[in-house]
Amino acid sequence: MQVQQDEWLTSLIEEHLPRIVDLTARICAIPAPTFHEAERARFMAEQFRQRGLPVEVDELGNVVARRPGQGRAPALLLAAHLDTVFPPDTPITVEQGEGWLQGPGIGDNSLGLAALLTLADLLQTVGTSTPGDLLLAANVGEEGLGNLRGIRALVERSGPELGAVIAVEGHNLGRVTHIAVGSLRLRLTVTGPGGHSWGAFGQPSAIHVLASIVAELTRLPVPKEPKTTYNVGLIEGGVSVNTIAPSASAVIDLRSIDPAELARLGQQLAGIVERHRIDGVEITEEVLGERPAG
Repeated sequence: MQVQQDEWLTSLIEEHLPRIVDLTARICAIPAPTFHEAERARFMAEQFRQRGLPVEVDELGNVVARRPGQGRAPALLLAAHLDTVFPPDTPITVEQGEGWLQGPGIGDNSLGLAALLTLADLLQTVGTSTPGDLLLAANVGEEGLGNLRGIRALVERSGPELGAVIAVEGHNLGRVTHIAVGSLRLRLTVTGPGGHSWGAFGQPSAIHVLASIVAELTRLPVPKEPKTTYNVGLIEGGVSVNTIAPSASAVIDLRSIDPAELARLGQQLAGIVERHRIDGVEITEEVLGERPAG
């Protein structure tokens, strides 16, 4: 009996495959860089409404569709993020071949969003009732400096009624991730007196100081297990080739799956910064994002 049911469900999913592919391509074609997800959010809201689901859009732009359950069990939140890492002017072309689909943000996370819509279709087709409400959410601010602002707001608001939360990611097809990679993202800004490279030679350069901080960071040993990493992803500064740089900044990403290791790495970076505080130079640290590990 179970085998027959599994075969029937597999057949049903295969029937929906062309629709999933089409939805994924349509979603991918809508630019949605972090902090600019509104157009894609409107698309998702309309798609949920077409399926007869009540929809709410919060002040951040999160889209939440509720499929009422038949019992009193806690609600299940399934969330797929709207935003992508690609800037608004990225050319978007979706290509398809035998068993593959590619385009900017197809897997992260156009497919995840299409999966939410398809799940609503499948549940309606089979007439399945859940013991508690099912919340299907398209959330903002997952990538980069979005700092999980969308899902944080959803969990904070819906927390009392939730029994579980599952993040739906296209790149996670066929696997379940149960370990959270924590991160600490910082902007270091160094300022100094500046001056002419010849006439004021010897004055501290903001770029030289920042470069020394980065060089020392890259010499830090970090464990392979639990995996812990660092990266300097952006660097800016200076005025001209013959000017002692009066300012320079770097955006730094620290990550670990272990909270203690992440904290230790953050403390090590803070120690490096302290060692570079010299006369005539100011160094400021701005926290851009924090994601818990666990």
